[in-house]
Amino acid sequence: MKRKKLPELEEVYKCLSYDSGTGLFSYKDRLDSVGRLRRFKSHGGVTNRGYIIINVGGESYCAHRLVYKMFNGTEPENIDHADGNPGNNRVGNLRMATVSQNNSNSRLKAGKSLPKGVKKNCNKYEARIRVDGQLIYLGLFDSPERAHDEYVKAARKHRKQFARTK
Repeated sequence: MKRKKLPELEEVYKCLSYDSGTGLFSYKDRLDSVGRLRRFKSHGGVTNRGYIIINVGGESYCAHRLVYKMFNGTEPENIDHADGNPGNNRVGNLRMATVSQNNSNSRLKAGKSLPKGVKKNCNKYEARIRVDGQLIYLGLFDSPERAHDEYVKAARKHRKQFARTK
C-alpha cells in the first residue's frame, strides 16, 4: 500500500509543538485567552479506527506517523501502538512492526462472545492461531477458557511482545 509522503520536519516544527509526555500536539500560532498554546487531541479529525489526524500545510497526516518521523528522522512503514490505543501517540508507545505483527496486537472485535483465538466447533471449542499467514490448529477443548489458554501460550511463543491475548 502506497502511503502519502510526510512533510519535511522543518515544516512540522514551524507550525507544531509536540509534548512527548502526553503525546499531544499544539499549533504554535494558536494561543488561548491567557497566551498559552492550545493543545488538541486532533485537528482535522479522527479516523473511523481511532487514529488522530493532524493538518500540516493544508494536508492531513496521521499523528503517530508524524511523531515517528520527528523522533527517528525516517518515514515509517508500519507503526504499532504497543498498548493498542490508536489515540495514544506518546513516542514510547510507538514501534515499528510488520503488518503481521501489527495485526497480532489488534483487539478482539466488538460483539464477539468467545475469547480471542477461539471458535465454536460442534459442541467443543477450537483454538487456533495464524502465524506468518499459516493457520495453526491448536486443538479442541471442552471449554472456551481452556481453548483460550492454549491460544495465549501459542501467541506468547510466536508473537512475543506483539501478543495481545484479549
